[in-house]
Amino acid sequence: MREVNNLLHFTRELDTVKKVLKNGFKASYAVESLGKRKILLPMVSFSNLLFRDVGEDEVVDYGQYGIGINREYAVKSGINPVIYLYENSQIDNAINSLLNLTIIPQGLDKLQKITQVKNFTKITDYVKFNPIPDEVKEIVDSIDGSTSDNLVLAITKYAKKAHENVYH
Repeated sequence: MREVNNLLHFTRELDTVKKVLKNGFKASYAVESLGKRKILLPMVSFSNLLFRDVGEDEVVDYGQYGIGINREYAVKSGINPVIYLYENSQIDNAINSLLNLTIIPQGLDKLQKITQVKNFTKITDYVKFNPIPDEVKEIVDSIDGSTSDNLVLAITKYAKKAHENVYH
């Protein structure tokens, strides 16, 4: 497969190209599906296409104006071309799994306070989560009054960072 050495951003308006050249790219929000969730993602769309495949009566026609940037520069700048995910694909399932595994543990430091309740048993006896993956339920229910604050804080930070990375 031939590597394409540029990423292209298209528009139908010449004024948009002028604004980008003057002010830089500005993200706009797009509604995307992430599993069963609808989320707003700020984005600037770039395509990784050969010039011959672009235009009216070609493979794609995203507009008659475009700005191309060098692929190497794009990679160094953290820019990726559009990636399409299909529902229930391996990548879609991995992203959803990571989101589900990291949402609740981000608040573990707050949940730990429940362990101070008289006759405490386990956190899920006091707070109902629906749904809660088995792995997360095990972590949550393993927290009690003797659990190290440092450990809980470390798990919380880890979950926040993992969750943030999934979204990026």
